[in-house]
Amino acid sequence: MKHKGLGIDIIEIDRIKRIITQYQDKFLHRIFTNEEIAYCQKKSCPFPHYAARFAAKEAVAKALGVGIGKHLSFLDIEVCHTSKGQPEIILSSKAKEHFPTMYFLLSLSHCQKYAIASVMVS
Repeated sequence: MKHKGLGIDIIEIDRIKRIITQYQDKFLHRIFTNEEIAYCQKKSCPFPHYAARFAAKEAVAKALGVGIGKHLSFLDIEVCHTSKGQPEIILSSKAKEHFPTMYFLLSLSHCQKYAIASVMVS
Protein backbone atom coordinates (compact mmCIF):
# COMPACT_ATOMS: atom_id res chain seq x y z
CA MET A 1 0.00 0.00 0.00
CA LYS A 2 1.39 3.41 -0.95
CA HIS A 3 0.84 6.13 1.60
CA LYS A 4 0.80 9.82 0.80
CA GLY A 5 0.27 12.53 3.30
CA LEU A 6 0.88 16.08 4.36
CA GLY A 7 1.47 17.26 7.90
CA ILE A 8 2.08 20.66 9.43
CA ASP A 9 2.63 21.76 13.01
CA ILE A 10 3.33 25.07 14.72
CA ILE A 11 4.45 25.57 18.31
CA GLU A 12 5.28 28.48 20.58
CA ILE A 13 9.01 28.52 21.25
CA ASP A 14 8.42 29.76 24.80
CA ARG A 15 6.34 26.64 25.52
CA ILE A 16 9.27 24.39 24.61
CA LYS A 17 11.65 26.65 26.53
CA ARG A 18 9.46 26.40 29.69
CA ILE A 19 9.24 22.60 29.44
CA ILE A 20 12.98 22.18 28.87
CA THR A 21 13.77 24.56 31.72
CA GLN A 22 11.42 22.70 34.06
CA TYR A 23 12.17 19.08 33.13
CA GLN A 24 15.63 19.39 31.51
CA ASP A 25 17.20 16.04 30.50
CA LYS A 26 14.08 14.06 31.40
CA PHE A 27 12.14 15.86 28.68
CA LEU A 28 15.01 16.16 26.20
CA HIS A 29 15.84 12.45 26.20
CA ARG A 30 12.17 11.46 25.95
CA ILE A 31 11.60 13.59 22.83
CA PHE A 32 14.93 14.12 21.06
CA THR A 33 17.72 11.80 19.93
CA ASN A 34 21.26 12.36 21.18
CA GLU A 35 22.20 13.77 17.76
CA GLU A 36 19.33 16.25 17.84
CA ILE A 37 20.28 17.37 21.35
CA ALA A 38 23.91 17.82 20.31
CA TYR A 39 22.87 19.86 17.27
CA CYS A 40 20.55 22.16 19.24
CA GLN A 41 22.99 22.63 22.13
CA LYS A 42 25.62 23.97 19.70
CA LYS A 43 23.35 26.93 18.96
CA SER A 44 23.64 30.13 20.99
CA CYS A 45 19.88 29.91 21.62
CA PRO A 46 18.82 26.26 21.28
CA PHE A 47 15.09 26.68 22.00
CA PRO A 48 13.92 27.63 18.47
CA HIS A 49 15.79 24.61 17.11
CA TYR A 50 14.25 22.26 19.66
CA ALA A 51 10.82 23.72 18.89
CA ALA A 52 11.27 23.26 15.14
CA ARG A 53 12.26 19.63 15.67
CA PHE A 54 9.31 19.04 17.97
CA ALA A 55 7.00 20.52 15.31
CA ALA A 56 8.64 18.31 12.66
CA LYS A 57 8.00 15.16 14.69
CA GLU A 58 4.34 16.12 15.12
CA ALA A 59 4.06 16.95 11.41
CA VAL A 60 5.55 13.56 10.45
CA ALA A 61 3.01 11.76 12.64
CA LYS A 62 0.19 13.76 11.06
CA ALA A 63 1.48 13.10 7.54
CA LEU A 64 1.63 9.37 8.24
CA GLY A 65 -1.87 9.48 9.69
CA VAL A 66 -1.01 7.68 12.90
CA GLY A 67 -0.07 10.27 15.49
CA ILE A 68 2.44 9.64 18.24
CA GLY A 69 1.56 6.39 19.97
CA LYS A 70 1.45 2.70 19.15
CA HIS A 71 3.45 2.67 15.90
CA LEU A 72 5.50 5.84 16.28
CA SER A 73 7.27 7.56 19.17
CA PHE A 74 9.07 10.89 19.26
CA LEU A 75 12.39 9.04 19.33
CA ASP A 76 11.45 7.07 16.20
CA ILE A 77 11.64 10.33 14.23
CA GLU A 78 14.96 12.11 13.88
CA VAL A 79 15.52 15.47 12.22
CA CYS A 80 19.00 15.81 10.74
CA HIS A 81 20.56 17.62 7.79
CA THR A 82 21.99 16.61 4.45
CA SER A 83 25.55 17.61 3.57
CA LYS A 84 24.05 20.71 1.91
CA GLY A 85 22.16 21.68 5.09
CA GLN A 86 18.69 20.64 3.99
CA PRO A 87 16.65 19.22 6.89
CA GLU A 88 15.58 15.62 6.51
CA ILE A 89 13.66 12.95 8.40
CA ILE A 90 15.21 9.65 9.40
CA LEU A 91 12.97 6.97 10.90
CA SER A 92 14.22 4.42 13.42
CA SER A 93 14.44 0.78 12.37
CA LYS A 94 11.34 0.08 14.51
CA ALA A 95 9.32 2.73 12.69
CA LYS A 96 10.56 1.50 9.31
CA GLU A 97 8.87 -1.83 10.05
CA HIS A 98 5.51 -0.03 9.88
CA PHE A 99 6.52 2.53 7.23
CA PRO A 100 9.17 0.75 5.14
CA THR A 101 9.28 2.83 1.96
CA MET A 102 8.41 6.31 3.12
CA TYR A 103 10.12 9.31 1.54
CA PHE A 104 9.85 12.63 3.38
CA LEU A 105 10.18 16.24 2.32
CA LEU A 106 10.65 18.57 5.29
CA SER A 107 10.62 22.32 5.69
CA LEU A 108 11.40 24.05 9.00
CA SER A 109 11.12 27.69 9.97
CA HIS A 110 11.04 29.81 13.09
CA CYS A 111 10.69 33.41 14.12
CA GLN A 112 10.88 35.04 17.53
CA LYS A 113 7.69 33.42 18.88
CA TYR A 114 6.90 30.36 16.77
CA ALA A 115 8.48 27.36 15.08
CA ILE A 116 6.76 25.54 12.23
CA ALA A 117 7.36 22.39 10.27
CA SER A 118 5.76 21.08 7.12
CA VAL A 119 6.18 17.47 5.98
CA MET A 120 5.13 15.75 2.79
CA VAL A 121 5.36 11.96 2.70
CA SER A 122 5.14 9.60 -0.24
